[in-house]
Amino acid sequence: MSLRFHLAFCLIAMMGATVSPTNVMAFGPGGDRVPLAPVPESTPGIELPSHNGSAQSFASQIVKSKDSYVRLDSGSGSVETLIGDLTPAAAGDAATIARSFLGSRLGLPLSADTTLAQSESKTDQLSFGRIQRSSGTQHVVFAHIVDGVPVRGEEVTVHVGDDGKVHALTGAYHTTPATPFTATITAEQAIAQAVSQIGAKSFRQNPTTKRVWVPMNGQLQAAYQVDIAAEAPLGDFEIIVAADSGKVVGGEDRLVYLQGEGKVWNHSPLDEKPASVTLNYLNESGNLSGQYADVRNAATERAKSATRKFNYEPSNTHFNEVTVYNNINKIHDFYKKTLGYTDRDKPIKATVHYGDKYDNAFFSPATDSMTFGDGGKRLNDLAAEDNVLFHEYSHAVVHTIVSLRGGEAGAMNEGFSDYFAGTVNNKPTVGVWVAKKMGKPWLRNMTNTKHYPEDVKNEVHADGEIWGGVCWDLRKALGAKVADMVLHKSRYYLRAGATFVNGLEGVLAADKALNSSQNAAKIRQVFTARGIKGSSVSRMDESVQALDRQSTFQLLFADK
Repeated sequence: MSLRFHLAFCLIAMMGATVSPTNVMAFGPGGDRVPLAPVPESTPGIELPSHNGSAQSFASQIVKSKDSYVRLDSGSGSVETLIGDLTPAAAGDAATIARSFLGSRLGLPLSADTTLAQSESKTDQLSFGRIQRSSGTQHVVFAHIVDGVPVRGEEVTVHVGDDGKVHALTGAYHTTPATPFTATITAEQAIAQAVSQIGAKSFRQNPTTKRVWVPMNGQLQAAYQVDIAAEAPLGDFEIIVAADSGKVVGGEDRLVYLQGEGKVWNHSPLDEKPASVTLNYLNESGNLSGQYADVRNAATERAKSATRKFNYEPSNTHFNEVTVYNNINKIHDFYKKTLGYTDRDKPIKATVHYGDKYDNAFFSPATDSMTFGDGGKRLNDLAAEDNVLFHEYSHAVVHTIVSLRGGEAGAMNEGFSDYFAGTVNNKPTVGVWVAKKMGKPWLRNMTNTKHYPEDVKNEVHADGEIWGGVCWDLRKALGAKVADMVLHKSRYYLRAGATFVNGLEGVLAADKALNSSQNAAKIRQVFTARGIKGSSVSRMDESVQALDRQSTFQLLFADK
């Protein structure tokens, strides 16, 4: 049966497949592999104008503040992170406060327009993009625009508290020569080149393109970003095609892999027997479809009941649909009621019985859906274990906040998803039922001893165990309630391509916003024990004193 509308997250990688740091592999059904060069990433950090005296003076005060945290990119000297009371309380909406901070205080170029769509300037500028909200903070995001085209991976986020203060600055922005966007190939030709590159034979939805600048070798390359939700090979491919030559510059598979009334498994088939539950949020369709979940069956027609009673036995093909529907409601309610997160207050599609003894479960950013296989030679039924679904849903949450992909960012994506899958059940293990067929006690366990950087394997699931481990350590140190909130909010302070150190900084920024930094010492202690260390304020203060208050911005922020 063709599956054209849902897909995407695989468990294969977490069971031994490795990815070279110089080669990204996309895994499709039957083990298909499509080698792609890594997509070029922008240089981290925000370049502040050195000619602007007020910006230098402001940066100097931030370094010397005892309640601040500052980090520089070691290569460019640009600012990766500023945390502190960066401005006095101000009246007005968050977007206005953020614009004033970037323009008046830091001297960064801003579009005069208030929407990204209206920006057509030929010069470098930051243009308002969107506002995200988490507990007590509005995160105002500005895109870097040149010649009306966004620079891939370069956004600046100003974090404004409900008190009207700017309390953090994160992101990436670098000045580049003004130049027209020139293309000698069409969008259709770019799609054809990208499809040829990955050998795509069928699609879950039509490929799309958008114009982007790609930072390469200190310059901007005019390019098309081609997004392909392919069915064969299975993947959510993001391919970058040079607009002047038609050459594929890089690419990656962004498929993120793992994993009324009715009867369900409360946790997994390891339960003594199925439980009878109330199925909340159902709509009037008579299917297992409702306010937050829309469940399908790849093997047959979906379950239907005019009375909204879905009391199937485990041997019935529809039993998994009920279990998945119930588990989506569980994890949605955890995020909304416990963490105050509402950006996924909409139905997410989920499909059970995908493929023929398919040994995977996955979330697809392209189709915003989850899919579960029945298991095969190695794994048991993936729809039957709640924390597999919790993991996949947590990827969906990350997808709405920040694009964490590849390298340490991808590992954090996996580690965060393991953490929130585990904390719901108060257990550090993921995949206990699905791994039982292999004779293993679990697929991953966050009470591990992995240490950074010597245990890095350059594979996101393996390296995600480092991040999952430090998150669970933080839970032990701060308690579940505090850690859950801090770790969730920390994701708003991250950028595409973030590192573990950036992750630490995000946690510190979240703790400052939520708890006035009262847990900062414990947080640093937990991360240091795992080998993840950031610059400390005291060390920076000593650097400033040793430099005898030299006036240059670069020296003042030197990371000794």
